[in-house]
Amino acid sequence: MKRAGVKRSDGPWPAHKSIPVLITALLFFWLAAAGCQTVDRRPAGFVGAAERTRGEASDSSVRNSRPRQELDNFSDAFDRFRNDLWEKVGTAWTKEQEAGFKFADMKIENNRLLIQTRTDGFCKGGLASTYYLDGDFDVQIDCFFEPLPYVNPMDQYVGFVVVGGDEAAKELNMANLGLVKNAGQANARLLLNVIRGKEPSTPRLFSVGKLDGTLRLVRTGERINGLYRARRETAWKELGGLAFLKTKVKVGLVVTNYAINQVWVGSGRSFSAAFSNFRINAAQKIIESEI
Repeated sequence: MKRAGVKRSDGPWPAHKSIPVLITALLFFWLAAAGCQTVDRRPAGFVGAAERTRGEASDSSVRNSRPRQELDNFSDAFDRFRNDLWEKVGTAWTKEQEAGFKFADMKIENNRLLIQTRTDGFCKGGLASTYYLDGDFDVQIDCFFEPLPYVNPMDQYVGFVVVGGDEAAKELNMANLGLVKNAGQANARLLLNVIRGKEPSTPRLFSVGKLDGTLRLVRTGERINGLYRARRETAWKELGGLAFLKTKVKVGLVVTNYAINQVWVGSGRSFSAAFSNFRINAAQKIIESEI
């Protein structure tokens, strides 16, 4: 089934938007991650409850998915700007951050979305899907991010998120999978975190050096699994399943150099992340925006 009225644009990104649910969810993520000192110190190459050795849609646990042709219409090879699939998002949390806020630079190059922070200020850049996923789904994206060595005071975070919920009731439903390196910390950590209702889960944090592989989020029923597969490897490493409300969600990407409670970013250094091959492996329902 083809999407009605969809145009593929090679033009510039539209003006950024602050999507309240997505932004608020990321706010809760930083509160949870920055305040958590418990790290699951599994060795490199950790394996969760199960290790999957097969790849994309053929091994998905999602049943009754939409047809492959429809899923491909919403997937993105990042060969051009897809304004029909994504909108640019980003915001500051406080007046101090707003005064020095800068949007991260974004560009498409060699089939990759490159997001690079700017120097000497609070900087964030991200995308949110123009559509929602409903029911069970299985999504993944390739990501490369090698954090800078010890930099203080500057956080470094790159994430792949799905988020929805009841905005009026401030009831969030967010799952976040990404790499975080907090200011002053020597080691980067792969993180899986869920906010279900109003309460964030205890983040699952695993010490890793960098992201160079594929991030994957799979929801079945009221649970979501986070998986990671390093480049040139065939096995998926599971971070485990967490309780997750069965609401419609948007897909998002984010790169930022500060946490919610940060009052100063003094570093003159920038960092970048590269995303490619966004793929919807399976989805029971895709809801297009009316706008």
